[in-house]
Amino acid sequence: MPFTYTLHPTTRLVVTVAAGQVTDADLLALFHAQSSDTRIPTRRREYVSLEKVTEPKVTSAGIGMLVDRDREQVARHESYRLAVVAPSDVAYGFSRMYQMLMEEALPECAVFRNHAEASEWLGLSADEMDFVREKLGA
Repeated sequence: MPFTYTLHPTTRLVVTVAAGQVTDADLLALFHAQSSDTRIPTRRREYVSLEKVTEPKVTSAGIGMLVDRDREQVARHESYRLAVVAPSDVAYGFSRMYQMLMEEALPECAVFRNHAEASEWLGLSADEMDFVREKLGA
């Protein structure tokens, strides 16, 4: 799976990183992995990096399927803030599509072109920023 996710050891931050080719099936696999992972808190912030995606093979139908599943899942969350870093035009476009379709269910979702803006918007501490950089291999 081109997605990996890691939980910060002491805060409610989840860092999700995608690399290489990403398909609709990969999006749904990530959804299933995270929704069944009992370690992920219902109150959290999530940093998603699409910076290492080299072949985005995601379709609008795939985004639609993800949105259908996510709407139901997000309703169970106490608090969920999602920042997506998508520097490429294609990744940015699909991320914005997701954001717009999820607007009512997930109003605290934002898409950024760079790490600094996403980190600021999420309100990451210095320790959390170091954790994100470590997971990004920076």
